[in-house]
Amino acid sequence: MWSELIDTWNEVQEQAKEREVRLIDVNALKIDGVSLDKETPIVDFALNVIKAVQNAPTIDPEDLRPKANWVPKPTMIRTPWARNYYCSHCTYEPLEVKSYCPNCGYKMEG
Repeated sequence: MWSELIDTWNEVQEQAKEREVRLIDVNALKIDGVSLDKETPIVDFALNVIKAVQNAPTIDPEDLRPKANWVPKPTMIRTPWARNYYCSHCTYEPLEVKSYCPNCGYKMEG
């Protein structure tokens, strides 16, 4: 039983060296029918946890990045040198509108 756990762990480590690290959705982990109590051997529990982590869905890191919008300032005159927009998160007014806010780092959606 212990040898199976060690072999599985070594296999997981070898696979990890061959691919990039991935983010997983811990809330989506499914460890059905196994709970850690006095009757469940720790080896069975550990094997089920390893299998659940291997099969867990991956999260796109871009989904975790906070998002904001460039908000147009209510001005009458729009000129290239004026600060016509501000960040909806930190109210920073850039000289140039980019895909992210250089002040707070939020990704701009629009």
